[in-house]
Amino acid sequence: MRKTFSAAIKAKKVSEIASLYQIHPTQVQQWKSAALDHLEDLFLDKRRKKDKSKDDLIEELS
Repeated sequence: MRKTFSAAIKAKKVSEIASLYQIHPTQVQQWKSAALDHLEDLFLDKRRKKDKSKDDLIEELS
């Protein structure tokens, strides 16, 4: 079963993190949303992109 948290608990956690690192809670929210937006990029296989470009270069030189 998936855990669900109320808005009050979420706000409390954000404010705890913000006070721990002495930053504004809005900054924590911005970092969280940026992390979630780019989370997929962490799991991409970047080696395949380089291999494609090598193949393209080989074809151009041939």
